[in-house]
Amino acid sequence: MDLVTLVAEEVLVRFSTSVGSATAVWRVAPPKYGEQHDVELEVDDEFVWGENACSSLNNAHSIGVLDGIVTMTGTLISNDMEGDAVVDVGGAIIFIELIGCAEADSVFVDLKVKNINVFPTGI
Repeated sequence: MDLVTLVAEEVLVRFSTSVGSATAVWRVAPPKYGEQHDVELEVDDEFVWGENACSSLNNAHSIGVLDGIVTMTGTLISNDMEGDAVVDVGGAIIFIELIGCAEADSVFVDLKVKNINVFPTGI
């Protein structure tokens, strides 16, 4: 983490991965500036196919920010009729709710994410 900011009583931190970086809400006692932590990402959004989730034109995992929105590109590992889906973003496995997706597994998907929380893993 290279940035710690307090916004509306939430601690925002900038996190980096091998596939990119973004900002998320830190959900435990605030870290000190410059501290390094292994973290777990939690995505709280509901994704709707064609709105904030779609097939990706890029065949590469990534995390970034575009027009103030965190974007993730990953591989759809599984997707069921109840809306439970699993996406691999650069080796990070993320469980999401994905409504209306008829795509087969192992395709690249783009996600526009509003709510990311990070928790230290303690590793």
